[in-house]
Amino acid sequence: MESNWRPKSFALNRRLKLLLLAALPLLFAIVSVAWIVQAQFDKLAVVQITSVEPVLLQARKDEIRHFVQTARRAVADLIRRNGDSPQTQREAREMLRSMDFGADDYIYVYDILGNGVMHPRLPAMESSNYWNLKDKNGVLIIQRLIQQASDGGGFVDFVWNRPSTGKNEKKIGYAEIIPEWGWLIGSGLYLDAQQETESRLHESIVNVTKATQEQILLVSCAAILMVFAGVFTLNVYE
Repeated sequence: MESNWRPKSFALNRRLKLLLLAALPLLFAIVSVAWIVQAQFDKLAVVQITSVEPVLLQARKDEIRHFVQTARRAVADLIRRNGDSPQTQREAREMLRSMDFGADDYIYVYDILGNGVMHPRLPAMESSNYWNLKDKNGVLIIQRLIQQASDGGGFVDFVWNRPSTGKNEKKIGYAEIIPEWGWLIGSGLYLDAQQETESRLHESIVNVTKATQEQILLVSCAAILMVFAGVFTLNVYE
């Protein structure tokens, strides 16, 4: 007659195998879910930045255009109240000099001959002629701005020194004409600032991805502990 008795080590080995059979698929599922989440968030980041980039750029362009038009209306109102005189021009220059909305955002003024009239960041440019001023790519900056402004206002891409960094960076300028004085009044935005905004957006998506992965890890650890607790309870029960 055969005995059904098995050594205790045999029972433990069997339970260990059962534990591994239960835990390994769970670990595989956890790793797969974490990888899928990472891949999907990476795709989401690319899609969001690609779709948001032109919207952000257009919003900044609209902001610059509005700022220049507000300054031009302020000068027109000053002329209407005080008349067309040298004193009025001096008041207009100081008023425009004070219209500042950031380290890199300001109003500048040239006349239609390319002479510097007012520049709050580079006062040395005032009273000098910049008709032939070119950026490193050969763009005739002032001539292009005057052309766009004479056509009713428009944007020009060029490279300019960014005050907050002291580096030459890509910039989009917008300008309009004050016909009473033949002034070119303009402002602009630096594209590196745009890229900084996009970088912050990407960073926020990365942070969300990390938070999601941490939550998955927490739930996974809890599930694995539950598996071990179940096996332990079964051993105690037996």
